Amino acid sequence: MAQAPPTQPPPDPSADRKHFRQVREQARLAALRAWLGSQQRTRQIVADSTDAKRRLVAYRTFWGWLPAAVIVYWIAYILTRWVVFASTGEIPEYYVAILGTKAGQSQTMYYQTGSVQKLKFDRHPEMRTLRVMSPSAGPSSCSLADNGGSNLHALPASAVAIRTTDTMTYIEVSLDGLASSESIVCTVDWKPHADSFTTSSIDVHNGGDWPALPSSLTSEDVVLNLSWLADENDVEVFSPSAKRGIDDKERVLSADTGAIVRWTSPERSAWRDIIFVVIGALIAFGAAILLEALRHQIELSIHHGTGAPS
Repeated sequence: MAQAPPTQPPPDPSADRKHFRQVREQARLAALRAWLGSQQRTRQIVADSTDAKRRLVAYRTFWGWLPAAVIVYWIAYILTRWVVFASTGEIPEYYVAILGTKAGQSQTMYYQTGSVQKLKFDRHPEMRTLRVMSPSAGPSSCSLADNGGSNLHALPASAVAIRTTDTMTYIEVSLDGLASSESIVCTVDWKPHADSFTTSSIDVHNGGDWPALPSSLTSEDVVLNLSWLADENDVEVFSPSAKRGIDDKERVLSADTGAIVRWTSPERSAWRDIIFVVIGALIAFGAAILLEALRHQIELSIHHGTGAPS
C-alpha cells in the first residue's frame, strides 16, 4: 500500500511581510536616490545658467561703463593740460621810436582795453615824429587824444604813413603842424606771449630797424609807464639796461634798450582755480564710473572665491 506524501509546513506569513517590506524600502531608496540625483542635476543646471548670466551681466556692464569713464578722464586730461602748461617759446619783440628836435623823455603808456593793446604818447613841444611797430588798423591806428586819452580825433591823412622794412611794418606819424592835443593814442597788434594760463609777456624796445634819422632829429628816451596795465593785473618788469622810473611800474628806455613786461591776470587766475575744482570733480566722477563698471566682476570673483551657492 503506497504511502501518502509528506505534508509541507504552511508558509510563514511573517517572512512574506518582511520580504515585502525590504522590497518596498529598496524601491523607496531607489526613488529617493533618483529624486536627489534629479535635484542635484537641476541645481547644477540652474547654477551654470545663473553663473553664465552673471558673467554676461558683468561683461556688458564693464564695456558699457568703460567708454564713459574714458571720456570723463580725457576731458579732465585736456583741462589739466590747458591750465598747467608752461611755454618756453621766445617772447615777441615790439619797437617804438620817438623823434624830437633835442634829446628828452616822452611818457608812453602801455595798456589794454579788453583784448585791444594801446599806446598813449604824451606830446611835448620838441616831439616831431612817432614810429610804432605793428599798427592794428593801418593809417587809422593812431589818433589825436585829449582828456587822458578818452576823446579821440582823427589824424589828417597827410600826417600818417605805413612803412615796411625787411623785419617789420610800422606806422609813422608826423606831428609838425598838427593841432594841439594832450597825446597820441595808437592801437597796436602786439600779441603777447602766453607764458602760462595766467601769465603773458611782451618785449618792448626803444629803437628798431628804422630808416636813417634826419640830421635835425634825435631819438628820445621812452618812459614806459605800466600803471594802467597794473590796475587790473599783477605786473613785473625785467630789464638789465633800462633805468627805473618814479616807481616799479615805470622804466626809462634809452635808444636801443628794451624791457620785458610780464603780467598775471587775476581773472584768469580765478578761472584756473575753478577749472581745478572741475578737474577734481571729473576725476572723482570717473572713479565712480570705473567702480560701477567693475562691480559685477568683483561680486563674481567674491562669489567664486568663497564657494557660495548660486
